[in-house]
Amino acid sequence: MKFGNLDKNINRKQKIMKISKLLKSLLRLNPILIIALILNLIGCQKENEEITNKKGTVTDIEGHIYKTITIGSQVWMAENLRVTCFNDSTQIPNITDPIKWINMTSGAQCLYENNEAYLDSMYGRFYNWYAVKTGKLAPKGWHVPTDEDWEKLKNYVCDNYSGGSDKVANHLKIVTGWDDYIGNYPDNETGFSGVPAGLRGLKGEYDWNKKAGYFWSSTEFNGEAILRNLDYRESTFVRGFAGNKNAGFSIRCIKD
Repeated sequence: MKFGNLDKNINRKQKIMKISKLLKSLLRLNPILIIALILNLIGCQKENEEITNKKGTVTDIEGHIYKTITIGSQVWMAENLRVTCFNDSTQIPNITDPIKWINMTSGAQCLYENNEAYLDSMYGRFYNWYAVKTGKLAPKGWHVPTDEDWEKLKNYVCDNYSGGSDKVANHLKIVTGWDDYIGNYPDNETGFSGVPAGLRGLKGEYDWNKKAGYFWSSTEFNGEAILRNLDYRESTFVRGFAGNKNAGFSIRCIKD
């Protein structure tokens, strides 16, 4: 055994010496080319590290634990928000009555169809945009994404995953839980796990469950709130505008 190990060590040293001699020869021939090759390899390694989806968790003020995912340089919640109070411990009213919901001018939240079965489901809660506007929905060190945050996510997925801008949504959608695909097959390669929670509409009604996911941004444009939409009919990541801020949409938070 000792002689076997000795032979292996000798062989390893010989290989290292051969590689060292080869590198010295190459450097004498074209040092700029060798340096460029090394830098290129380092750059490729860095790019691969960035596209690797790093997982983690974050906890809200009520103790709910959310999975997180790193996509490029951003860290996102991989689950919809389900908190019932702001990060200063102030309660967010749970509004079940549709008439009262559409007349709210302050923050409100609800469950899909006011059904407690959705309490700890993947769908989370719906929030109106007035709750977003407070700036107090997200856990400390996190925030509701701006339109710029959403755009950065879209561009990263477009540039680093297959299909370009035409397939961004497929890489963000959870694989199961959709009523239909209409030829757009989600793969969730990013780990974002966008779910079809549906929405609460302009009459206080509930709709689009298992067909689409609607996500607020914190950005306003010409008095309208900007949103993002993952739709069973679309493989693109849709950007939209909500003139009525009483709509109830999902929230995904992003790390500061």
